Amino acid sequence: GKELFHRDPLEEIRILEERDERLKRVISDKMEIDYIYKGKGGRMFVQIKPIFSGVKCAKCHTQEHDILGILKIATKMEEVDGGIRKIIILSVGGCIISIAVVTTFLWFFIRIFVTKPIFHVAGAIEDIIRSEKLDKVISYKSKDEIGTLVENFNIMTMRLNELYRTLEDKV
Repeated sequence: GKELFHRDPLEEIRILEERDERLKRVISDKMEIDYIYKGKGGRMFVQIKPIFSGVKCAKCHTQEHDILGILKIATKMEEVDGGIRKIIILSVGGCIISIAVVTTFLWFFIRIFVTKPIFHVAGAIEDIIRSEKLDKVISYKSKDEIGTLVENFNIMTMRLNELYRTLEDKV
């Protein structure tokens, strides 16, 4: 309902809002412009489109000008900004929950498959040190590095036990 420009029959288009360079650009470049600005009521999305003269317009308007008018629409971005905030909160929350779940899973995995067997080997070594019994054997069936460690530990204790018996026999 607001008059943005006026066209005199003898002149070119005269823009009534001289300070709005975008209106001048829409008329000179004959293309639409979209932009967002922060106003008193919050962020606003503005779209400015030229209204071109066409065949249907010839009934009421002369064909001497290619632009009949300009459509300028401004929409508040409150709903969009609220949706963006909601998506950010959900995304960050989802990432935090995912990280917590993965961390918990890794903690349990490391605890069961790494830390527990190593503590088991360390406990067996402490038993050997305290009791001087070298016949300690650990049962752990696995083909990974910890399985190799346990297997080598068992071999080491058997050899130490043999050497200890040999030493006792000689003494």
